[in-house]
Amino acid sequence: MALTNSGVVVDDWTAVAAREIVGSTEIDCSANYETTLHLQAALTSTTANDGTKFIVQTSWNTTGDEDWSDYSTFTRLAGTVEVLTLDGDEAAGQTTIADAADAIAGTGIWCMFKDDTIADSELVYISYVDTGYFIVLDGTTNAHATASSDFYAPTALTDEIAFSMPIKIQGTNIKRARVVIDNNDDTTAASLMYKLSKAITTALS
Repeated sequence: MALTNSGVVVDDWTAVAAREIVGSTEIDCSANYETTLHLQAALTSTTANDGTKFIVQTSWNTTGDEDWSDYSTFTRLAGTVEVLTLDGDEAAGQTTIADAADAIAGTGIWCMFKDDTIADSELVYISYVDTGYFIVLDGTTNAHATASSDFYAPTALTDEIAFSMPIKIQGTNIKRARVVIDNNDDTTAASLMYKLSKAITTALS
């Protein structure tokens, strides 16, 4: 059996202010056998965040706004960002990042390069930490200059300041999907950014 698969970025990195609720671009699922959303998000200010609610909503209707329902709800990003000053500019493909301050809390965490050109921002996964440097698992996709980007890390391993996850939309009777980012759910909130992509299967042969 052969599958016809494709993937595309739906919303590139998009800023969400503290105490703000926003909805993503709607995704048309009506012609898909399967739709998987890929959601990334990261805190972008040093205010302690109690947690941000993410609501995946779906509709059986191809038009209109009265048939949305909550498909899945979860709370992430409970933590506090530390903005690190790295030792120099980072080229695309860089895996070893110089950090003379030894400020990374540990391994097995998502961190973020936030660029002034917001679309050049990216998440990186910390795989190794040693004196004066740390290693990111896959290398950087984009170049990051210290003059035009910041590096965000959790202040402690118990802080979640970034995540990346898939969300599979089950059922061919679902016609549309979107993600609502409720950054007004708790008593304190930090600003954040999110990125949403989709992977779809449109034919079986």
